[in-house]
Amino acid sequence: MHPGAAPSGAVRENVYARGAPTWQHGPPHCALRRRAAHVLVEVVLIEGETVADWIYILNPHRDVLDQEPCDKEKILGLAQEDPEAEFWLSRRNRMVPGDRVWFFFTSPDAAIAAVGEVDEEPRVDPDDPDVSYLVPVTLLADATKALYRAPVGRDELGLGQVRSVQKVKPAALPVLLARAGL
Repeated sequence: MHPGAAPSGAVRENVYARGAPTWQHGPPHCALRRRAAHVLVEVVLIEGETVADWIYILNPHRDVLDQEPCDKEKILGLAQEDPEAEFWLSRRNRMVPGDRVWFFFTSPDAAIAAVGEVDEEPRVDPDDPDVSYLVPVTLLADATKALYRAPVGRDELGLGQVRSVQKVKPAALPVLLARAGL
C-alpha cells in the first residue's frame, strides 16, 4: 500500500447534492465538482498492485470554482478544508482507486503544486450528458501543502507541452514523491 492510501477496511462512498458548485471550462475535460457530502466505502489496494501516477492540467485563466480562478491557492485551500472532489475527464483513462493525480497548473509558473488520490474508477455522470467522465479524488493536504511551497516545474518533470491527462514519466516520479513528502 502506498503512503496516503486508505488502510484495509477503510470505507468511503460519495453522496452528491444537485446544484453543487462546479468548475467551469469550455469543453468539459478539465473541471471539478465539489462533493457535497460523503459516507464511508472500502478502498483497498491489492497487495502487489501498482499505483499509477497521472498528471491533470488546471489552467487558472480558464478553470474557475465559485467564480474564482482554480489557482494554486484555491486548490491548497480546498485540500485543507474540503479535500473530496470530482474531476471531469474527456476520456475514461484507466485510473483505479489508489492511483495518484498530480495537478499541473499552467500559470503563472507551469508546475505541479498539488496531489490527490483516486477514490473510485472514472464513471459516466448520468445527470450531466455534457461531461464525459467524473473521477472522485481526495486531495492530500500535507503533500499539497509541501508541493505548494516547492512546486515541481516543467523542466524538472521532463515535459514538453502538456495538453491532456497523461501518466507521469518514470524519471519524474522520484522528484514528485520527494517534493510532496510521500
